[in-house]
Amino acid sequence: MKTQYQKSYDILLEKINKGTYNIKKEDYQLFLKRTKENTIESFLYFSNALFQNKEEVGISEKLWRNKNISYKKFKQIRLANFYHDLYFSLTPFFSSFMRYRVDEALQIAYHIKGTYQEKALQAFKYFE
Repeated sequence: MKTQYQKSYDILLEKINKGTYNIKKEDYQLFLKRTKENTIESFLYFSNALFQNKEEVGISEKLWRNKNISYKKFKQIRLANFYHDLYFSLTPFFSSFMRYRVDEALQIAYHIKGTYQEKALQAFKYFE
């Protein structure tokens, strides 16, 4: 992989390794346990776990107060976060005219069966 892509890939890989995008049942059960109470710590965990603190506080608060996040919704949000972060890891290398290459790399990542690391690696390798 070219060195210009390596730093961006390493940052994304660090987030993957920290479990930011995990969607296993155990992660969901921990999420439910940690967001059960109406405390500020519970809200901050909820916001970070689902939206990585990117979403507006009002939107996060509405979802948190309802306590109605199903496992399916949990998985959808986490996967959307991964593809969002992958997209923004790839975009700095292309002008807006060349963004179609980023979209193609995302399609490759989306269709590959495997771990987040494999998906990210294939997306970055597509540029070589």
